[in-house]
Amino acid sequence: MPVREHFIEGDLFDAPGQLFVTKYAAMLIVFNADPNKEPVAVAQTYFALQCDRQCLEDEKRIKSRLDVASENHKLQGVAKGAGVEDFQKFNGMGVSALYGGLAVRQILVRKGLKPKDNYLDFAGSEELAANLFRITQAAAALRRGGHVGEANACRTHQLIGEGVRKAILAA
Repeated sequence: MPVREHFIEGDLFDAPGQLFVTKYAAMLIVFNADPNKEPVAVAQTYFALQCDRQCLEDEKRIKSRLDVASENHKLQGVAKGAGVEDFQKFNGMGVSALYGGLAVRQILVRKGLKPKDNYLDFAGSEELAANLFRITQAAAALRRGGHVGEANACRTHQLIGEGVRKAILAA
């Protein structure tokens, strides 16, 4: 990483003669400073807590992603039992409803991802939770019955996705 990118002249912020650093540079400076000085110790504690917070968020996101994958696999089995043969269409109906009418390829474009990427691999824990709720509720609705046949199962998945989206927007 070019060092100059992490030091910014104060002129940019109407503070001529001052020097500003990025968060990355500040962290490197603080971790290499004397922890016996109180401001350094406070800053080191701050960065340690931020690292810990990010680590916890990452763990939460990974667990949620694994839960989504597992429950989605179960949903495919339930959908198959309900008569679904075109799983791409079935999944697309629920996903599109949750994402306000966007198809998976449109979600990828909006997120700046490659066509081969799985959008869920780049989702945060809140987005994964919404998908997990959509998936588990669709599976539960199909298990309760009355949604036999591909068209009915797809429509059920769509309605569940719309309902989850409405709940998110209402909150």
